[in-house]
Amino acid sequence: MGAGILAPFSPSWAATDNQLAVNATTGLAISGFDPVAYFTEGKALFGRAEFELNLEGSVWRFNNEGNRGAFGEPRGLCAAVRRL
Repeated sequence: MGAGILAPFSPSWAATDNQLAVNATTGLAISGFDPVAYFTEGKALFGRAEFELNLEGSVWRFNNEGNRGAFGEPRGLCAAVRRL
């Protein structure tokens, strides 16, 4: 009986499938928003086509070259996203 009571609170119910949000039509990750801008600008900004990074079948867009570089660094945001 005790195991049945705890079952809804087990970690498995909160597990994710670790899938990245990629638009199947466009191939854009997170709808083309710049993932670095959330941290550097404190708001959502659309990325620009001239600052794209193709990574494992997903197209990431950035608002500027600096954000693309920060995302692509081995210890940058990209590495954190890959661990998700």
